[in-house]
Amino acid sequence: MKVVIYLTSLLVFIGLVTWLVVYAVSKKPGRSKRITSTSVSRKETEKPRAKNIVTVDRIKLIQMTLNHRGANLVITSKLDKETKKALREFQKKNKLEVTGLADFATLSKLGIATNQ
Repeated sequence: MKVVIYLTSLLVFIGLVTWLVVYAVSKKPGRSKRITSTSVSRKETEKPRAKNIVTVDRIKLIQMTLNHRGANLVITSKLDKETKKALREFQKKNKLEVTGLADFATLSKLGIATNQ
């Protein structure tokens, strides 16, 4: 009888410890959901994409700033091929992630406010 009580107590203790570990891991900063599976989804393993945070006015400002830094762009207020190419060259020159998009890091390096 003592063995049964001991084993039951041990199983309850192990279950409690397991629940506490899962609870603690799910409460880490940046985690919004509890861990329910050991498999990792594809979305979690993908590299986050650069956010494209531009407006028409900001594209115009980007083009003017890139021209001031040596590019030869026509100011169209559109994120066209030439603008993306100039952004890629600027990103490469400044050791940023080369995306061709006006992401936060690129705008910061250009000295353009991003409201973030």
